Amino acid sequence: MPEPKKTEDDTHNPHRRNKRAAVLLANFHEEYQILADELPEIITGRVSKHLREHPMISGKYCLVRDAEGEREHVSSYSADPNGTTTKQMSKLGLPILGVSQPSFNRLMQIVAKCVEINPVWLILNVRCDPCLFSECGNDWLPYAVRDYKKIQYTIKEPCRTGLELDRFEADTREQVMQLIRACQDDSFYFYDDITFFENQPKMHLAAQPDYLLLTQEVYTTAALREDKVRYVRMRFPPLSFPPEDEVDMLITVVRELCNEILPKTAVLKPNEVAEVGQSLLGFLITGRKIHDESIQLGMAMGYLILRALHNTIMQINPKSPVAEAFSRVDEHSLIRMASQSDKTDNKKEDESAAKRRRECQLLTQWHQRVKAGRFHFVRQVGRYLPFMVQIKEEVDRAIDDCGDVINLREEILETILEMESLNFSSDTDKNHHWNMLYENIFRQLERYYMLICFNAYLRDQVPLRFSLSFSQWMRRHPKLYHNLAYLDNTEWSANVDRLKSGQRLLIKDNSSSTDELCTQKYTGLANFRQLLGWPIYGACQPDGNSIKKIQYLVTTVYWTVALKNSLKKDPKQDAPEIPISLPHILWICLRDEYVIDYAGEICTWRIKGNEKESIVLKGISGLEMEDFEDKFAEGIKKIKPPIQYYAIGDDNIPKACATLEHPTITSLKRIFNQVLETTKTPSAESKAAGIPNAYVEYVSEHAEYHRVPVPKYGRVPAPVFDQILRLIVNNSRGLLISTLAAKSLVDDCSSFSMSNPAKPTGASDNKEEDEWQIPENGDGKILRIGSTILIFFCENGRERTSLAMAVAGLVFCHVAGFAFGYRVEEEERISLRDAKYTKGEFVVIKRLITLLPNGNQVKREVDYILDKCFESMSMMHFHIREEIYFSYVKYKEEKDPKKKEEYRRQSFAYLEEYFSLILFNAYLHDGQATRWKTPFESWMEKVTNRCDYMRILDNFGFPEFEDAGNMMRMRDRWRPRASSTSQILGIL
Repeated sequence: MPEPKKTEDDTHNPHRRNKRAAVLLANFHEEYQILADELPEIITGRVSKHLREHPMISGKYCLVRDAEGEREHVSSYSADPNGTTTKQMSKLGLPILGVSQPSFNRLMQIVAKCVEINPVWLILNVRCDPCLFSECGNDWLPYAVRDYKKIQYTIKEPCRTGLELDRFEADTREQVMQLIRACQDDSFYFYDDITFFENQPKMHLAAQPDYLLLTQEVYTTAALREDKVRYVRMRFPPLSFPPEDEVDMLITVVRELCNEILPKTAVLKPNEVAEVGQSLLGFLITGRKIHDESIQLGMAMGYLILRALHNTIMQINPKSPVAEAFSRVDEHSLIRMASQSDKTDNKKEDESAAKRRRECQLLTQWHQRVKAGRFHFVRQVGRYLPFMVQIKEEVDRAIDDCGDVINLREEILETILEMESLNFSSDTDKNHHWNMLYENIFRQLERYYMLICFNAYLRDQVPLRFSLSFSQWMRRHPKLYHNLAYLDNTEWSANVDRLKSGQRLLIKDNSSSTDELCTQKYTGLANFRQLLGWPIYGACQPDGNSIKKIQYLVTTVYWTVALKNSLKKDPKQDAPEIPISLPHILWICLRDEYVIDYAGEICTWRIKGNEKESIVLKGISGLEMEDFEDKFAEGIKKIKPPIQYYAIGDDNIPKACATLEHPTITSLKRIFNQVLETTKTPSAESKAAGIPNAYVEYVSEHAEYHRVPVPKYGRVPAPVFDQILRLIVNNSRGLLISTLAAKSLVDDCSSFSMSNPAKPTGASDNKEEDEWQIPENGDGKILRIGSTILIFFCENGRERTSLAMAVAGLVFCHVAGFAFGYRVEEEERISLRDAKYTKGEFVVIKRLITLLPNGNQVKREVDYILDKCFESMSMMHFHIREEIYFSYVKYKEEKDPKKKEEYRRQSFAYLEEYFSLILFNAYLHDGQATRWKTPFESWMEKVTNRCDYMRILDNFGFPEFEDAGNMMRMRDRWRPRASSTSQILGIL
């Protein structure tokens, strides 16, 4: 092959060659001319400056043999091409075999031996990187496709599924042959040694497909030589569970093979019963190397399939030859495994020695629970799945049966021990290492969790001969996806020691500095607003003084309404009825982080150096949040000397505040209890206003505090909708009365604050003041009418408060009726650029409303509420529906990768919130006749059988702006992600 001209000496800056046309005649045979325009663009490069420069596939890839000696790479081939691969067998002697990547001839030999033991086999290739097989002597050896600039690492980004890997390999082979033709040669460059690079690269014939085989060609050839052997290609992502549609491909083939083993009729003759279960299905799992955990995952899945199949066989034929398959250990299998392990070279021993941290270190009881798989999410899913104890035990047995080399539970423990060791490390790059381990451990936990879901699917579907695919079954159980939030209970185990060490700071809330609606002066609450004249309010985080002020203002406003009603009494009546509105104030906190009162200031804690990002408790309920917050406050009280707290200035730098010697420290719930207890005693203001003591005491006694944790971004848990729904329905009469009694508490509060009345009309002296006391018998009949006010609040009164107000507004409209503007003929017309996106007309939303009864009207009602919510806070410039598009535009325009990813996450989160609101409104329509006796969470599971909205959620995104490949799955969106607050590990 002619040497290309070099224009520069840089190793990683390839240059182009001139195109040439092929020769027309050769060896007296006519050839078709290859035009210069059809020739590939040849881009050359070199792996190292000391190695030869040569053409690269697609300008970036080269071919590397899977026979490297270092432990980073595939299996333990011996020095000669006929070396054996690394194997792993089932401890029970089940027909399950794991093999590192074999050559073509070696694969043929393994399949032939497997068929001698068991007639029916499924070859499952779980390799995640592309691979081609080059002819070397009498065999075809595997060569991985790798980036020549990162030749020591496998490539992962080009392909997501097994089918994509097959296509990528076919395209790669075609490009290799085109490069050979363009260079007028019949050989290409292959790397056999990337450790020392001796005599590299080497030339192999590759001008024809016969010299360079695809993975699909190698495996299908081995499978087709036997009658009952099938082949499936799946891509197992590193440290993660394969996508559901990938598992569907496996289930499709397993269903066909099970039909050959199980009877095809329900009624069997005695002789037919005896023939059932003569053998089990065998699994041959191959991967890149035996230590990358993918082969063990495939073996565990095969074990679970065999277990479910075995149970079905035992129900039909208890005397089957495979009856004892899962109850005894095959000693011969153990002997074979021992002999196989003896044959491996010292490199494998080095690998196992590197993972003995759990053996060298003294394990605590907590570590033992991790090793046993007693995770918090297991308990949570146990409340949903029947027979959870048996399901988990079977998964653990599957992991242990195939866990001689890699045991998933022990790998989780190993990662935790490594993370703990970083606390004593002085490595400057340990934060990056921590985040990497954090991502790894939650992918491992997800893999363990999905194995539990997969086993539950098999227990349900194998007796039904797989009537549903795995993806269909998972979509019919949305709760299984929702439980992904419980994988990360990091902050559940956090304690105040982080404040002692200075790793975290106590930061004062800055709600006063974010008062965009200028309401704090009159009401004591920043961003205090009302939804459409209804008794539904939103605000920033209140402190003790603002709670007192709102309690007083509400009491004054409603007592004034009672006075006005008393003036309207009919003097002709002997005992006139005087309606007295008795307000019940419901305070609803939406924050999912610790909030305490520290020396009269509302504070929460933050990571030092990143005081802007909240430290949230994921997946926590309101009662759990209150309990944890009480313990958090008590823990801070015990710290001596008192903890310093900080305030964030305009320069975003925390500044220390003056600390008392004995500061009062109280949780948020206790703040409300203390304030409401003190407001029972009439204040000077209430006495001056002439409000009866009994009325003041009643308002304080009937005020309530609720905690409904809502994540700031991301999927809104269904229990949030249910809790707000119950609050509205249980207080519907009071809310209706309050709507009639006080149209706008915000306006009334501001008018009272500005006028600062000393007494209400008609209460000029003590005698007249007594006239407005609750009358005794004979003076008149008091009509006591309970009314209700809802006040939602979060740290800034913006994202979460707006969402909660929208949910409450939808429920209230279904109870009291919608106002003008929600019908199709009452919509405002908008003629602006990209208006269809600000109106929420996204593709995924359009798909949803086509699945829902009267879907367009359902969406229109949600838009009506969101618009009214925006009108109450227009100065804050926040609209949930419009933020979808605006966040996506910021994502496309942003250059900083970190901010870019944050904007993308926000746009997806707002789109999912909008999606959930429409789905919730459909639930309100469907359950209105029964007063919503069925919870929203249960309804979501029932309706997915009739309306497959989960399919949309599992392929979620912006197809109007992006390719289909950029859509995000539910597991990708709801999986815990590493952040700067990921500093503690608590998963039990």
